[in-house]
Amino acid sequence: SIVVLLARKEDMKEELHQVLDRVGATWSHVLTMIICGGLLLADGAEMLAVSAMVKSLATEFPEMGPTEQGLLVSMVFLGVLVGSAASGAVGDRIGRQPVIVFSYLCLGLFGCLCAVSPNYQIMIGLRFGVGFAFGLGVPAAVTMVVESMPTQLRDNSTNFINAGFCFGELYAGLGCMIFMPRLQEAGQWRSMCLWSSLPALVIFPFALWLQHESPRFLLVNRRTEELNNLIKTWSPKERELELSTPRDLESPAGV
Repeated sequence: SIVVLLARKEDMKEELHQVLDRVGATWSHVLTMIICGGLLLADGAEMLAVSAMVKSLATEFPEMGPTEQGLLVSMVFLGVLVGSAASGAVGDRIGRQPVIVFSYLCLGLFGCLCAVSPNYQIMIGLRFGVGFAFGLGVPAAVTMVVESMPTQLRDNSTNFINAGFCFGELYAGLGCMIFMPRLQEAGQWRSMCLWSSLPALVIFPFALWLQHESPRFLLVNRRTEELNNLIKTWSPKERELELSTPRDLESPAGV
């Protein structure tokens, strides 16, 4: 019957993970890991920097007692909480790549603005913005890697980008040695803000121009032509793909 023939035709279609496994890892995947890992690196740099420069900040802003210093550090994590809560819904609606790019942009912008902050109150708001950018971007970066890599490489590639956080802390530690060896030098926290925002500023144009969209996102949103073009950039010999519809979209409830 027609129903049986259609069912068999659907069964003959490939799953996306089968295509990714056949294509394997390419230089484009390496670039994706570097760009997404860079977001974790920027995260680690900012997290260590804000903890290291509170004493230097207190020398310039007399209203900063122990409570205010703790609140300044906590505002970053509050921003991470809010950004993380929004990341999934935003990424599912507009894509992983725009979220990553926006996160890099906000990190660079808020980081530079922190360096010229005139008072403690504005600094609080800017550090919240830095945390929000991280909370928004990091889940999208991890998802991008998982959805782009062949299945056998997903665990190692995820470990690779998460290692970026540790390198970010080492980078921030180097900045402390250069600008604030005693962590209390007046005014040097401004240089530290610029130093910690530098990775985001450097990687931002690469994320904007070179980072592709997640193949899973393209499939779920039925952007078939873009998905085929992406796969062919990885493997030019690939034919036009016929991929099966994700099971969570087969019923109206999943749309």
